Formats: sequence, C-alpha cells, structure tokens
Amino acid sequence: MRKLLLLPALLLLLDASPALSLSAAPYLAPGAFDSIRLLPPPPALDSSAQRQDEESVVSAQKAASAERVKQAEDDAKVDIGRFAAVLSPNFSFASTPGVVAFFRKVGTDTRPPVTAAKDCWERKRPFLADSRVHPPGMMQQEVANPSGMPIANAAPHGAGSPCLAAETNPAYSYSYPSGHSTFGAMTAILLANMVPEKRAELFARGWDYGQSRVVGGVHFPSDVESGRIEATAMVALMMQSSEFQSDFASATMELRKGLGLSQ
Repeated sequence: MRKLLLLPALLLLLDASPALSLSAAPYLAPGAFDSIRLLPPPPALDSSAQRQDEESVVSAQKAASAERVKQAEDDAKVDIGRFAAVLSPNFSFASTPGVVAFFRKVGTDTRPPVTAAKDCWERKRPFLADSRVHPPGMMQQEVANPSGMPIANAAPHGAGSPCLAAETNPAYSYSYPSGHSTFGAMTAILLANMVPEKRAELFARGWDYGQSRVVGGVHFPSDVESGRIEATAMVALMMQSSEFQSDFASATMELRKGLGLSQ
C-alpha cells in the first residue's frame, strides 16, 4: 500500500512521547526538489534496460538464501528500528523518542516528491512485468492498493508535463522510485552523520535495506537506485535549512547520549 511505501518514516511510532520540540517549518520546502524533472524516467517497457532490470530481479530471487529472503520480508517494515542493531546490539529507539520524532518529520516532509514521481511514471511492479518473479510471504499484498477505494494521483498533468495519464484505481502502488530505498538511504545518511563511528556499517545497512526490495521481487534495481539518488539530494537540500540543522543537532545529542557516546 502507498502508506507503507511512500511515508519513509510514518511507521516509526514506537509508543513514546517526543522529548524534542521540533520546528513547525518543513525541512524541505514544497517544490524544492522536483523529482519528476531531476530523476531520469524509468526504462521503457520495450527497452533492453527494462529486460536487464527484469533479469536482475529474477537472478536476485534465485540466488537468495532462506535467511536473505526472511530479511527482505522483515525489511518491508518502514521502521527506523531496522537500524538499531547496527548502532548497538542492545540499543532500542524507544529510549530516544526525540530521535524518532525527528525521523518521522523528515519522512513526512520528504514524502511528496516520492509520491509525485511514482504517480508520474506509473511503473508496474516486477511481479506484474515478469511471471517468473514471486514475492515471498505478504510482500505482494503489502504493495496492493485498498480494493474499491479511489486512489488520488499526485503527479502534475498540465501542459508540458511528461507524466502519463492517470490510471483509475490501480491494483498496486507503483514501482519507480522505491520509497523503501529512499527511506533506507536517507536514514543511513542521517544516522551516519549522527554517529560517524558507525558510518560504514550504517551505509551498508541502508543500501542492503534497499536491495531487500529487489530480493523480494517488488522493485527493480533502477527503482532502488533512483530512491538512493532522491534521498541523497533531499538530505543535501534539508541540510541547508536552519530549522533542520537545529533539530538535527538536538536529535544527535539525544541519540549519542542513548548510545553512551561522547557529545
């Protein structure tokens, strides 16, 4: 469902009250990142790039061990807690509610560009494009749109827009770019700047989180790559905001204290 794929931090709720007073101003101003014009379009249906994307998904599924498939299913959760073990084996984000609130706001403020790009290109999921692809467990159901409910298309369709005509109630949310990969890369970048002692491990986790979408058969490699590009650009833009910088500094202090690290 779109709510699982396009809200990179809305599922960070860990039943804790935020300890930080976050800025009311958006970290990313509306229109600051135009994903439709700054990201390349996905491969055309009849292109060699599309066929290569399909083969890559099939190969990833064939090569995945049972443990890696289980990880892909677990990584379907859009949850900052998926990074906790990298920071420390016994760490829980429940002890840092301000950090959770900060990442939730980041997710909310960066959601529109992800949604707009998906709705613009309307790329079908790998399991719809290639019958050899079989998502494990509930992964296919998790990207289904609610049956019988109208789905609003967030892409621009005015004069000069490159976007496809809006579909009526698609059965599944769209594939390009990957919202999970955007979340994984964005979280990795921010956490790595909060805890540089774990920089390499956090980036590896964030990138592997995106690869789980290919292993799970719900995204193509080019979806994942576009999500990482999108995340990097949006973080760079947010870092220019004084409100973001202030909240980021406060969240960093809380996280480092929770991990027992020097300030």
